[in-house]
Amino acid sequence: FQWCGLICVTIPGGVTNMGEGVFSACQSLACVTFAKGATSVGANAFAYCPALTNVSLADSVKYIGHDAFNSCTNLPGIVIPDSVVNIGSNAFYECFGLTNVSIGKGVVSIGNSAFYWCGPANIILPASVTSLGTNVFSLCPNLTAITVDPNNPTFASEDGVLFNKDKTVLIQFPLAVAGYYLVPNGVTNI
Repeated sequence: FQWCGLICVTIPGGVTNMGEGVFSACQSLACVTFAKGATSVGANAFAYCPALTNVSLADSVKYIGHDAFNSCTNLPGIVIPDSVVNIGSNAFYECFGLTNVSIGKGVVSIGNSAFYWCGPANIILPASVTSLGTNVFSLCPNLTAITVDPNNPTFASEDGVLFNKDKTVLIQFPLAVAGYYLVPNGVTNI
């Protein structure tokens, strides 16, 4: 369906695999719904769909492939259900309009640059996330805080700044925070 004129699409519950780029560059595609039973958002599945403003993922979806929603510039929000285990690299890369992101409590891994150049003000990492790629939240101009669930075994946050659990590595400083910042004692790597 690449480059097609579809406006809305529903992925039925029986779909467990999507080919790469299956709906990419559909310029008019505004809404996507994954029915209960669908388990995967394919790689590049909805990349370069600038009209996409509504995505509904069923609580059966387990994987969001790399570049799945890359450059969906008008997507305002995404609720990633608790069933999702992996968010692929560049999954929401350059989704400038993405201001609301809810990461489900089952997500274990978030790939490189998954939310690069997006618009959320606050990101909340659940306890389940134990693997973060590089530049996951880089170049997010509105980002003022990254909050980590205190029960997370791998990561921690302090004053909205993302660290490893023992706070020896400063991983990400929110781009929208200006002024003075004192790197805490104990940090050995930035």
